[in-house]
Amino acid sequence: AVMKICNDYCNQYPELNRDIVIIGAFLHDIGKLKSYQYNTIINMTDEGRLHGHTMIGYHKFIDCFSYEGIEIESDEKQRELMKVIGHIILSHHGDNYLPIAPQTSEAIAVSSADNLDASIRHLQLYLENSKDNWSIYDNLKGKMYYKSRI
Repeated sequence: AVMKICNDYCNQYPELNRDIVIIGAFLHDIGKLKSYQYNTIINMTDEGRLHGHTMIGYHKFIDCFSYEGIEIESDEKQRELMKVIGHIILSHHGDNYLPIAPQTSEAIAVSSADNLDASIRHLQLYLENSKDNWSIYDNLKGKMYYKSRI
């Protein structure tokens, strides 16, 4: 969903580097693979709780550019790509989260697409279980959600 939203953003804002936005959207949550254990019940790993999926994802991304701890030779363009894509991974939770806020147009696009997707999915989960037009109270967000009959 984040990639689809980002694709729409790139259509709306042609000055965005589509390649950077789409690969950033593809990789933004890569750290979740090591942040959660998934057998029959999904639980966070110790590393996931202590480091968070953004930092784990960033390190996983950077590790792709080394072989057994030895950095692979890269040219200036590749180093720039590593820098801006790494920034997207680190900043995709937006201005209010750590480790860093988005500081490029492409990072802002991925962060806002991720936030939009997460917010709507969160709301939908509450509305799915509602018996009338109002959801139960969402303690995390401090509100209830309204489901229109239209």
